Amino acid sequence: MAILNTLGRPIFGYITDRFGFYFSSLVSFVMYFIAGFIFVFFYNSLHATTLAFILLWFNLGGWLAIAPVSTMRFFGLLHYSKNYGIVYTAYGIGAFIGMNFMHFLNYNLFFYYIFYGSTVMIIVDLINYKKLNYNF
Repeated sequence: MAILNTLGRPIFGYITDRFGFYFSSLVSFVMYFIAGFIFVFFYNSLHATTLAFILLWFNLGGWLAIAPVSTMRFFGLLHYSKNYGIVYTAYGIGAFIGMNFMHFLNYNLFFYYIFYGSTVMIIVDLINYKKLNYNF
């Protein structure tokens, strides 16, 4: 998990620097969608679930490269360091709360949230991407 998390950072950093925030987030959301799809429909396959976990852990590291750019994109450069500090702290708090409260939820339903949530985010990202007149 640590290796995948580590590899996600420079790779998504390159994608974000080269192609921009919206494209890199779209790539990430598509990977989350694929992982959620695998968990929902192929949960009995060891190879499929291993691939899904690879995609998830790779993306967790990837968002640590996307988050600084997205913070600047959404909030600007004024007070950037304070804003990113809040975003990074929220990322950590979300991970802590998510892991500690997961046992209250049905674990299998969690993957449906990934599947449907990433679908919504892909649509939102594509709408914003097209508004900016980027070419695919």
